[in-house]
Parts: sequence; C-alpha cells; structure tokens
Amino acid sequence: MNDTDQSSPRCWICLGEGDEVPPLGTKADAHDWIHPCACSLVAHRKCLLNWISNLDLQERRQGNGIAPRPANEGVFFNFPFAAPLVGVPLLGESQSIIVNCPQCKKQIFLKSSSGSLLNMRKVFQDCVSTLTRVTVISTLVSSTVASYALGMTAGCSASGMKILQTLAPNSVQLSLFDVRNTPSVIGAIDRGRLPMARFLLVTAAIPPYLYLLRKPFIPAMQEAFVQLFPFLFLTDGTSLLESGPKRNLLFIAPLKFVYGVLYKVTLNRVYYRWARSVQPCFIADGLSAETLEIIERENEEEFEIQQEDEEERIKLENSLQKTRNSLVILLKRFLHYLVPSDRIRQIRISRLKRELECCFKTDFGLLFSKPRFYYNIATTLAWPVLGEYASRELLAKIPFVVGLINRHVSTPDEATFLRNLAGCFAVVIASDLVSLFFAWRKVKQLQNIRVLKYGTKEWREASSNSITTDLTLMDRGNM
Repeated sequence: MNDTDQSSPRCWICLGEGDEVPPLGTKADAHDWIHPCACSLVAHRKCLLNWISNLDLQERRQGNGIAPRPANEGVFFNFPFAAPLVGVPLLGESQSIIVNCPQCKKQIFLKSSSGSLLNMRKVFQDCVSTLTRVTVISTLVSSTVASYALGMTAGCSASGMKILQTLAPNSVQLSLFDVRNTPSVIGAIDRGRLPMARFLLVTAAIPPYLYLLRKPFIPAMQEAFVQLFPFLFLTDGTSLLESGPKRNLLFIAPLKFVYGVLYKVTLNRVYYRWARSVQPCFIADGLSAETLEIIERENEEEFEIQQEDEEERIKLENSLQKTRNSLVILLKRFLHYLVPSDRIRQIRISRLKRELECCFKTDFGLLFSKPRFYYNIATTLAWPVLGEYASRELLAKIPFVVGLINRHVSTPDEATFLRNLAGCFAVVIASDLVSLFFAWRKVKQLQNIRVLKYGTKEWREASSNSITTDLTLMDRGNM
C-alpha cells in the first residue's frame, strides 16, 4: 500500500486524519505521512519519531535512569536486544535506529544523512587517538626497569618540562623554581640547587593540570587540584606574589572559573537548545533519563506556547479588522509581542530556571562530539604549542595587546610568558567556536532523519546489515 492509496489516511499513533495537526506538530506535519513497513499501518512522520523517542525514554526509565556505558571500541546505541530498539554500529557518522512494527513485527529503519566534513573530523580524531594510545602504551610497556607508576611519572615529567620550555623562556623557568646564577633548570639540578624530587613533582603535575583546565565540568577534588597547582612552586620563605610569573599562575584558576560560567550560560545553552531540537533517541547515549524527561517537558511546553501564541494572534487579527487606525494596529501588535499572557510568562520563567540548572550540571556539547580520552591527551599536549604560535604570530603583532602586557611585567621574557598564556586562552576560545560549528553541522544532520521506505533497495541493505550485526554480536557473546 502507498501513502496515497487512501483518500483520508489515519495515523495509528495519534489516530488523527485529514488536516488534523499531530501532537507537538505543525500544519505541515499533518500532511507528512509515511508507510514504513509491510503492513497497513500509516503514521505521521512526526508521530513516528516521537513514538520511537518515547520507547527510548521508557527503556531508560526501566534501567533506573542509569547513564549508558561509554563506547570506546566502536559506537553502538546502548539498548538490550530484548528491547524494541536494537543497537547498530555508526558508520561514517551516519546514525541508524531500528524499531519493530507493533503489528507485523517487521523492522522500521530510521537513518540520518552522512556529512563529509563530519566524517573527516571523525577520521582525524580516530587517527590522533590511535597514535596517542600506541605512544602512551609503548612508553609504559618499554619501562621494564622502573615500575608502572614511575614510568608514568617520568612520562608526565618529560611532557611537563617540554610544555614549560614551550611557554616560558629560560629566565622565567628559573624564576618559577626560585633558582639563580645558573644557565638553565637542568643545570640547577646537576649542581644540586634544585632537588630532583621537587622538579619531578612540579613538571609531572603540569600535563594533568592542563588536561583539567580544558574541562568546564570536573569533580570537586580535581577542581581543588587546579586551584592548588600554583602553590607547588612555593619554597621556604617565598611568596607567589613576589614573582611575576608565579603571580600570573594565580590568576589562571579564577579565569577558568569565570570562563566556565560564561560557557555554561552561553555556548552550553546553545547546545542544550540544539539537543532539544533533535530526536532524543539519537543523543540518548550521552543523557540520563532525568535529563531526557526534562527535554521532553521542554518540548511540550514549547508546543503549548506556540499554540497559545497562535490563539492570541488570531484574536488580535480579528480585533484589528475592526480598527482602521494604523498607529493603533501597530501599537497592539507591538504590545502583543512585548507583553505575553501570564500563562506564557510563567512557562518561560520556569523553563529558564530549568535550562540554567541543566546547563550548570551537564556539558551538552559532549552530545555532539563523543569524548575520546587519548584524543584529549593529544590535544592537551598540542595546546601549549598552538598557544605559543598564536602568541608569536597574532598577539605579538597587536599593539594594544603588547602595550597592555608590558604594563604588567618587568622583563621582556616575562612579557613573552604572559603573552603565551594569553595565546593559550585564545586557542581555547577558537577551539570552542570550532566545536560549536561542528555541533551545528551535527544538529543539521540529526534533524534530517529519514524513514526508509519498506521494500526499497536502501531498506533491504539496512535489513541485511542489521542481520549481519546481530550475528556478529552473538558470536562475540559466545566467545
């Protein structure tokens, strides 16, 4: 049966027909019919997508709202095989969802489009992650004499020293360690003026410190480490305020806090609203059941606001037909948009509170870019290099920035160090904007969800891939 075989099809989900608008839909959704399987069931596209999302939410409620496990070796939708939804590998950033028809039990396939730019980014991230993982593991395994912990400490210390050399000129390094009358930090260690234990402690702490600096959401213990890191440079009888470079380090943690708050009330709110605009079943791996319920409630209230706005607009247009004064018409329309009804005002206030509460608890940007541990390590180590490059090629050529920095330092090397720190901050902003762009592309991809038509070549290919995937997973389970 085709969609056009009936003069007035009836949606098996909302039971609407003809020009009836489906729940949480628009007038255009009322005429968007799909016939996704072999039986006689027909549905609005909007209703089918909402029905699948509700199945997703029900499954997560039955699991007591436990967040799904992270996918490290290939990405799967995390649902048990007994559930209506079945996991399918994500290939080329194109996502698929399978659900069984409640009547004929045939599979219904939903699929998002594939984006070449997103594919290239994923391949790049996978390559960097693999290279970093191989490097880290080979470094630790090759440490046959030292213990595992000592090998990790030595690796972190070597990386930390390289980061310090990238950001801080030689005189600034000596100032940070309170060493004088020596040509370099290594020379101070050889002459016994800098204890090896203190050098290892400070330099080994630099990589995890930078790793945590990049995260807007970290536990309290990790936040305490970020706050206390500058105090590792303290020595007997000295103060962090006595040295310009040490004083600069004190301002990094407060700057991270301020930027984190700005991120949560700006970019994270954008990510939150984008998460609401796509079907929850395509981002469920990164959300708890509680957050999914909040998003569902937000969408329902959004629909309620649209309905009430539409009713108010119709009433306004009817009243304006009786008025010929153009100034009065303009004023009434302005007041209509400026002063909403009490009900709409209450809904918007409650939504704003929930939105801010969610944005201060969850990083919604991770929904559109899955975190990769080894990739994050690689980008953390590359961050100082990019910051120094931005400082040298960009900030050093801006007279205002150079003049501002020179007013707060006493030597050219200290100016270079402070400018490099500013360059790292500029890299963070640029990185967040790039992530925002790729998230926008991902949202556009997830908003373009196609329901594969039953019996087509694409449907048969999806069905064949599903059978192959199930057999592969069964073989893994029997191993």
